Amino acid sequence: MPFDRPTLQQIDDRIRNDIAGRMRINNTARTASLFRRSVVAVLSRVYAGSCHLLYGFLAWLARQRFAHSMEGEFLDAEGLTYALPRKPADFAVGQAVFSGADGATIPAGTLCQNDDRRQYRVAAAIPAAGGTGAATFQAVEAGAGGNLQPGSALRLVTPIAGVQGGLTVGVDGFRGGVDMEGDDSYRERILDRKREPPHGGSKHDYEQWALQVPGVTRAWCLPLRMGEGTVGLMFARDGDASILPAEEQCREVFDHIEPLRPVTAKVYVFPPVEKPVDITVKLSPDAASNREAVVAELRDFVIREGAPGVTLRVSRISEAISSAVGEHHHYLEMPANDIPVAENELPVLGLVTFVDNPNG
Repeated sequence: MPFDRPTLQQIDDRIRNDIAGRMRINNTARTASLFRRSVVAVLSRVYAGSCHLLYGFLAWLARQRFAHSMEGEFLDAEGLTYALPRKPADFAVGQAVFSGADGATIPAGTLCQNDDRRQYRVAAAIPAAGGTGAATFQAVEAGAGGNLQPGSALRLVTPIAGVQGGLTVGVDGFRGGVDMEGDDSYRERILDRKREPPHGGSKHDYEQWALQVPGVTRAWCLPLRMGEGTVGLMFARDGDASILPAEEQCREVFDHIEPLRPVTAKVYVFPPVEKPVDITVKLSPDAASNREAVVAELRDFVIREGAPGVTLRVSRISEAISSAVGEHHHYLEMPANDIPVAENELPVLGLVTFVDNPNG
């Protein structure tokens, strides 16, 4: 039968009763209750607190025996048993444009920072020509916080002759920065590895290999995509501003899989084609907070159930809207029919439009 951890009050009562039962006056057991402010009552409370803490530690320690409930360093140790380390944080990279005299450049290693005082280091630079030049940057600290939107402002930490102090992030932004993998994601990969051990290059193996790369959150293998002996692989990066991977991120996944693949397979790694899913809904009650909750549920639904080759059911979309906090009822105007998704497409949430509901 399961063991029920006693509460702090239950432990305190047990200790008090035990002490009271063992105290003897004139060789007669005293079973009367202890005074609330007596020394023995204070000591029983202190002992109960210590015991309750130990019970908590033992309960936590018991959860570290199994992968589905492990945490922290215990998960790390379990993953290393399967040569499956936690994905580390990665650095954001990107280009920024600067203004300056022709021929002026920014030396490699130069530091710039944004308004949040997050710093970026120049990896390489193109000298100014016609008054403008460009530099490739990498964030000094790894993590998703290093990602920047296009048009963001940077400034030189130390002035450089011939170069103006302000820089502008290029059209692709700074991307690729990801935080260290959290326990939930890491635990799911470990459990997936236990449930689906390697099969020497099966469809599932390629997807597991792709998910080992920092920033990759979903992956899909397309066997024989380019003919006999070929394997196609698509993936998404849901933590980035754009979930579709850039060319250098596809190269990173390819380089990781290349030494792991069977020698007879030729691997092609490419981004999926974005398929926006536009939704129009009448919502009741139609409040701003309810609209935000609906959009959040729809975004989670598209990530959870959207994949290449699936069909997004209208009934499932409506169910996602109904699960939003604050929603009482709604009418889904669009889409009117189920949405088929091609093998190379990935559904993403498009424009969500809320229209007036005259019936309230």
